[in-house]
Amino acid sequence: FPTLGFVVDQFLRVESFVPETFWFIYLQHDQEDGSATFTWKRGRVFDQETGLALYAQCVRMRTVHIDSVRARPKEKWRPLPLTTVELQKCCAKFLRIAPDTAMSIAEGLYNQGFISYPRTETDQFDNGMNLRDTVAKLVQQPGLGEYAQRLVNGGFKWPRHGRNNDKAHPPIHPVAAAPNLQGDPRRVYEFVTRRFLACCSENAKGQATEVAASIAGEHFSTAGLMITERNYLDIYPYDRWSESTVPLYRQGQTFEPTIFELRTGQTSAPRLLRFDDLIEAMDKNGIGTDATHADHIKKIIDREYIFKGADDSLTPSTLGI
Repeated sequence: FPTLGFVVDQFLRVESFVPETFWFIYLQHDQEDGSATFTWKRGRVFDQETGLALYAQCVRMRTVHIDSVRARPKEKWRPLPLTTVELQKCCAKFLRIAPDTAMSIAEGLYNQGFISYPRTETDQFDNGMNLRDTVAKLVQQPGLGEYAQRLVNGGFKWPRHGRNNDKAHPPIHPVAAAPNLQGDPRRVYEFVTRRFLACCSENAKGQATEVAASIAGEHFSTAGLMITERNYLDIYPYDRWSESTVPLYRQGQTFEPTIFELRTGQTSAPRLLRFDDLIEAMDKNGIGTDATHADHIKKIIDREYIFKGADDSLTPSTLGI
């Protein structure tokens, strides 16, 4: 059971984990227009004497120098069209619906004529498909219709092309509005529809500011982001892109840090696998197919080789190990 092996291997990594102590330089600067926390380029060191030596070298210098300030446009890519593997992963991660349950619900939605065939490896739409017409049908969907109308009114953009095409079925997408669904079928349908509308939208856009600084040969950086156009993020809450502000700096500026400390921490243990991690591991290692991943996982659960915790983490039983 290779699928079981992934769960067991990760469980043993967690159980055998021994935390390591590390040291890092923390730099914060406050000025009238805000505060900035700078990240040390080295990240961290695992030798205390090395950390102390580097920190002492910086303390003797005292003054931080701004090496560069770079402002540039930045985009967050809209998602690719939906495949079976991605549907299972996202339902597990965002909706907390087990892969076999998600596939059963998706097949039911397909049989009712609400979504396309849900077993596909394809993440690109054929150019001949009339996706604008599909978007127009979704104007009638409660809660999502207003955004669909935005696309109809001129916001539509042809989806990105992924690398996979099984030449059999298109990516999973809605084919009709479904205003009367309830419970988990409604949640899965809504995810599929939000994903499709996000695919047919513009990338999110913003303006990024990156500041590089140095002191005594040690390099630091901080960054800020202002989102100027949310676009697909308005319909796809499963992606996060957070704004952050950074004070105004200019190249050549110098300052003394508000807080400059050598701090310590410990490495964190890896977490146990969840359904979405397990599906990704199976897919990457060629275990099963997009159509059988859920069945493989259900089998080792039904045989009580693994158990699902309240936080969706997967733990092997004594029998599984």
